[in-house]
Amino acid sequence: MRKLYQTFFIGFCAFLFITPRVGTADNFALAQTSIQTATTPDTAMLTVPRIYGDEFSEASIPFTWDTEESKFRVEENGSYYLEDPITGKRTLLIDAQWLAPTDSATPLKAEALQFSEDRSKVLIFTNTRRVWRHNTRGDYWVLDLAKANTLDNKNLHAKNNTLKNNALTKLGGAEAEEASLMFAKLSPDATQAAFVRGNNLYLEDLTTHKVTPLTTDGGDRYINGTFDWVYEEEFSLADGFRWAPDSKKIAYWQLDTAEEPTFTMIDHLSEKYPVTRQFKYPRAGDKNAAARIGVVSVDRNDEGFSKTKWIQIPGDPSEHYITAVHWIQKSNLYDKLIVQQFNRLQNQMKIYLCDIRNSQKTQVIAFDESRTWIDFEPMHWLKYGNANVFTNGGDFLWQSERTGLRYSYVTDIVWTRNPPSSSLALAGSSLYLIFNKDEVPDQLEVIDFLSWDYEEKENKRRETGFYFSASPENATQKYLYRIALDGSECQRITPKGQDGTHTYRISPDATLAIHKYSRFGVPPIVELIRLPSHDVVRTLTDNRELKEKLSSLKLGKAELFQVTTAENVTMDGWAIYPPDYRSNNSEKYPVIVYVYGEPAGQTVLDQWGEKNYLWHQMLAQRGAVVMSFDNRGTPAPKGREWRQSIYRKLGQIAPKDQADAMRESLKNNPKLDANRVAIWGWSGGGTSTLHAMFQYPDVYQVGVAVAAVADERNYDTIYQERYLGNPAADAAEKEEYRRNSPMTYAHNLKGELLVIHGTADDNCHYQTFDMLIDTLIKHGKQFRMMSYPSRSHGIFERAGTTVHLRTLILDFLTEKLGLKKTEK
Repeated sequence: MRKLYQTFFIGFCAFLFITPRVGTADNFALAQTSIQTATTPDTAMLTVPRIYGDEFSEASIPFTWDTEESKFRVEENGSYYLEDPITGKRTLLIDAQWLAPTDSATPLKAEALQFSEDRSKVLIFTNTRRVWRHNTRGDYWVLDLAKANTLDNKNLHAKNNTLKNNALTKLGGAEAEEASLMFAKLSPDATQAAFVRGNNLYLEDLTTHKVTPLTTDGGDRYINGTFDWVYEEEFSLADGFRWAPDSKKIAYWQLDTAEEPTFTMIDHLSEKYPVTRQFKYPRAGDKNAAARIGVVSVDRNDEGFSKTKWIQIPGDPSEHYITAVHWIQKSNLYDKLIVQQFNRLQNQMKIYLCDIRNSQKTQVIAFDESRTWIDFEPMHWLKYGNANVFTNGGDFLWQSERTGLRYSYVTDIVWTRNPPSSSLALAGSSLYLIFNKDEVPDQLEVIDFLSWDYEEKENKRRETGFYFSASPENATQKYLYRIALDGSECQRITPKGQDGTHTYRISPDATLAIHKYSRFGVPPIVELIRLPSHDVVRTLTDNRELKEKLSSLKLGKAELFQVTTAENVTMDGWAIYPPDYRSNNSEKYPVIVYVYGEPAGQTVLDQWGEKNYLWHQMLAQRGAVVMSFDNRGTPAPKGREWRQSIYRKLGQIAPKDQADAMRESLKNNPKLDANRVAIWGWSGGGTSTLHAMFQYPDVYQVGVAVAAVADERNYDTIYQERYLGNPAADAAEKEEYRRNSPMTYAHNLKGELLVIHGTADDNCHYQTFDMLIDTLIKHGKQFRMMSYPSRSHGIFERAGTTVHLRTLILDFLTEKLGLKKTEK
């Protein structure tokens, strides 16, 4: 998903290609710009190194909710404690010494902990490696807490301390290479662990530590228990297997990539000679990997142990996506799976009930359809159930925009006894719209599902409602709401009078929450609150130190506003003005527009913008008015029509909205210089910048496009076909891609353009960057370009990268807009 739209990691350059519009002397002057510094640094002025160092970092909150009730899990000096959030009283959970392997006195540095359901064991993820976006490969160790608690900490490393050897053990067996395991998970009964290695799924007995391969065909073609690049990027799916609640079975994804195209990247820096890196990447119109679901028995008493049974799900597996697999969490139903499936165009979604005893017995229990597309949203299961509202427990909540607004629905799975065997059979399913129009505010939509709410009665817990984020009156803000499962009692929990963005990390029992509140340009306050009253228990940080540092800076006025275009489209926007901005003099100010513009994110949010906000404040300090607009198609909570109006018109409506908003702003404010308007963006924002420079050269004179996609046919199937259709399907859809690609309009370039890309960008490929360069050259268009070798989509790897890249952009904007030259 092309979404580097708020905070960027950026960096060091290796090679600069310049195709000048100016003479040699001017080029020398430009080079000098990069090394000029003020004689006496002005501490009130921002610089690139100051912004992208640690000076303006927020205070960290070292609290994580433990899986057990409402306790914080806190790490200190390698040890872990459970802390009462109210009293602060701590109890030892894991002693650092327990985490030291037998042959070492140094404890493992845990990057993630996973407790077994009975909390007898904990799985430690350490020594991790990055795979695509995230560190998902590394080493896993199991700590037996019962044994660890019996250790003599004074003699942990004595040669005869056999308890130490048994308490902490490494998963994978002797054959596992360092940092080669992925997604290890303990079985519900804590007797076994499963993990992925080399695209195969393995089982390890935690008593004998015998490792058994559950699949053996994994490799370049078959991927078992994990995913290819496109599933992880667009569906956020990386962990591809699920333990059954009875610990006797595992369901897993298998992807057959035989017909999925292979992409090649070249690394010029790692070794003496260039090294190629290849991976599967389906571009729009290409064949996807064929996905299917297998169930393997891990019960050694089962004759079918370690043999896979394949679930028969209707539809061509390479023309559909399987986006969710869940075991029914109801006793006596552990042989039932729920599988969510999308068709290739993602305008139909089906939820199947699958019987693993009879793989042919697959029934649709829920269905959704759209004339445009359906956003992928996770399902949320009622673990305990609420007999007063639904027939059974074990039902699930999901979201749909079928009414025009994003509401939540519950699918109630109805079971009956099927005589004479008395086995449970599916009698049917019902769909309940939770959001009763009479109970909810107009235009209220679910932004995020946050947590179930519970009731304790007669020592039993049940779900009574859920908490979610919404903002029915202002799409730039976010507040906490609660609604009962029968659709009643919809209420805003966030107190009135606190306009801005509120985020919540809710405790497992939904009685407490870590509440973060900020506004545009105002760093956050983080509090511990009670639910549902929202009473503050204590302040975790008010970021006073950061606020004091900001108060010493010479910052410009920052404001949120709305602009309505000539076509009556009202967009949210923000502006940051130079500190010396005056409305009553004759000076005109250049404008810099920050853009994203695609369905993966908003830029206009009433929240603290971190380093990206300070970056734009720095540009304002140098004399520019900096602005941003959220066009139609961005994921604002404004209804389905707003978000999906760009269907098949992503490269037409969004750029036009942006240009119209800029025209209107120029008309409304004569202080803005219509002859010095720049636009810049990253990823999807880079693509929007190219559209702006190529389609609206009368509006924009300067552009900086980072990590853009110049030809939409070269981006991945899941993201691109969702909005533009399948170009391999027919000529009309292929024409849509041509019409919506920036490169189609490259011959219209008139202004000053800087394009930047990382050569190791696995997301928006460097090849497409080269194709854009070739097209601009063909049309005789002069421009500047920078390639960053062996940097990915975020362009942050290797020393010096972030400061170098930001300085490059600053110098270019300074030169082309006539900004003030101050210390960098």
